[in-house]
Amino acid sequence: MKKVAVLLLALFLLLGLSSALAEGEYEYRVNEDGTLELTEYTGGEAVVVVPSQIDGRTVTCIGHGTFTWNDTVTSITLPDTVTAIGWEAFHDCRALTEVVLPDSLISIGDGAFSYCMSLKSITLPDSVTSIGVHPFHVSDNLTEIVVSPDHPALEVVDGVLFDKIGKRLVCCLPMPDNSIYVVPEDVRVIGGRAFSSCGNLTSIILPEGLTDIGDFAFGGCSALRSIKLPENLVTIGEYAFDDCDSLTSITIPDGVTTIGRMAFYGCDVLKTITIPDSAVNIGVNPFVDCMALTEIVVSDGHPVLAVRDGVVFDKTEKKLISYPMAREGVYYVIPQGILAIGDSAFEKNVTLECIVIPDSVKAIGEYAFSECEALRSMVIPEGVESIGFALFVYSPLLRSVTVPASVTYMDDSVFENCDVLESIIVHPGSYAEQWCRENGVTYTHPDANDWLYN
Repeated sequence: MKKVAVLLLALFLLLGLSSALAEGEYEYRVNEDGTLELTEYTGGEAVVVVPSQIDGRTVTCIGHGTFTWNDTVTSITLPDTVTAIGWEAFHDCRALTEVVLPDSLISIGDGAFSYCMSLKSITLPDSVTSIGVHPFHVSDNLTEIVVSPDHPALEVVDGVLFDKIGKRLVCCLPMPDNSIYVVPEDVRVIGGRAFSSCGNLTSIILPEGLTDIGDFAFGGCSALRSIKLPENLVTIGEYAFDDCDSLTSITIPDGVTTIGRMAFYGCDVLKTITIPDSAVNIGVNPFVDCMALTEIVVSDGHPVLAVRDGVVFDKTEKKLISYPMAREGVYYVIPQGILAIGDSAFEKNVTLECIVIPDSVKAIGEYAFSECEALRSMVIPEGVESIGFALFVYSPLLRSVTVPASVTYMDDSVFENCDVLESIIVHPGSYAEQWCRENGVTYTHPDANDWLYN
């Protein structure tokens, strides 16, 4: 029996997956070097002092989600053996008011203390040299991040935390009303979610040397009205200006090569935008939920993009990327020759009642017609093979959809919350017919004499 136990322990160590309960309060994983990474706190104490050893092994890491959603803990002290805090390790610990970090700590992961709504102050020891995406995201009562003047990697200036090694603005604490902020000249990167707690920020001045704006960098800056992007900028991250619903205009400079997925999502008053020829890497529809957007300008010489009748296409892949939400008309015919409708291409459009898809289209992306509140019917042409995830989700007026026999994949969520959808027209023996049966969806077959559907 003893030999079996030894063999099992060796196997767990080899796989790095050993977990157990220790003292009835912690689950853990054994690392390759024999140290422990805590994976879950199961105790119920308000004041927690994490032990330096459990079952004779040294605790070196507070892993991802170890204390996540704990609404009891008010104070946490980490031992001087801990070198790493994983991403979202203390996420949503809403009662947490005090954190004592050891001088052994080297790295703090993304969002490690996000949504810690009672946390007002935290001290980062000099040993920390690696810090992830906004560790204090939506910790809206945090008013003080303490860093020593001699810290080798970090610096705090006027409530803003900087990574000196990476020349990155890590995060900004909440600002007073009508705030204007000037980013220091030596900053090269605005980190992910850096200004996500700055809902009162109205204007920001970026340095000319800035090259990268991270994912969600200005997400939720609902008062932001003015921002000038510098000429050296290369990358605009995913959802970078998410819900900047006071931003009236923005100029993307020549030199930007990447515009991330839904970069301007929810910029409600943005009316026009120009995409430079340098921007060749365009993520999923950057302009979803830009309710006032009437015009997307692209030059005739752009190497990748083209605009036809106000709609943006990837001309190399013959894919429809973005339909401006405030474009006039309730009826749109996609040009013949287009091969694909991109993810979220029409998402949240509230005016289009009819969209005609040509038979050249072979693929329809995820969320392509999601939340199209006025859309009433859709005929998907023969030749389409794949229908993406959540295609028509929350399209409340959709009544009829014709799905061709060529379709070989439909996600379960395609018609979710399409409350008045009366029927789906499918061909006998098709994949779509089988899908309807398995998902309890009412379907009909096309009229045998109707040449349009047969």
